[in-house]
Amino acid sequence: MGLEQYIVPLTYAEYMGVTWSFFTNKDYAMTLAFMAKIRDEVDPESIIWEPYGWPKDIDEEFAKKNYLKSFQSQVQGITFSMDYFPDKKDSNVHEKLAEVLKPEQTFERSNGDCKCLSIMAVTYMRALEIPTRFYISRKDHIIVESYAMDGRDFWERWDPDPTLCSVQGFSVKGEFDDFYENLLKIIK
Repeated sequence: MGLEQYIVPLTYAEYMGVTWSFFTNKDYAMTLAFMAKIRDEVDPESIIWEPYGWPKDIDEEFAKKNYLKSFQSQVQGITFSMDYFPDKKDSNVHEKLAEVLKPEQTFERSNGDCKCLSIMAVTYMRALEIPTRFYISRKDHIIVESYAMDGRDFWERWDPDPTLCSVQGFSVKGEFDDFYENLLKIIK
């Protein structure tokens, strides 16, 4: 697998696999085993596996020239809030979270947190066929990385918060690639 794995439509399962590993300090092997177990136990038609789509029109010419400004213009007006989060004690919390994290739901509410905005960013960038993945910048904050499409061999790390929308750092090609490749083999 190459960069094409980072342009396939995003599902909640991919988001959950990445964040579960980082937020719980579990190693990648445990995360992959956990995701394989869920895959085997959850109905394949479940919303967890349903791909997210970008709900708005995209000016692809502008977006390909400056993806940060293009994304920022798409999500203007989204305010920070965690009010959307379902009850964690609910037995169907993953199904409910998969639904409320969809970009169209975030637009409808006009609010969300770093999870919502990162899912929106990955969905948006992949709709443009720009390889993009999640990145945990701190124990409690998720941002994204997009592959530099200008021939440079690294990932640009950026915060999708509409008030920031700026490059935060870089990862060399290869960092997280094995984990992501194995995770996507399991959930796709």
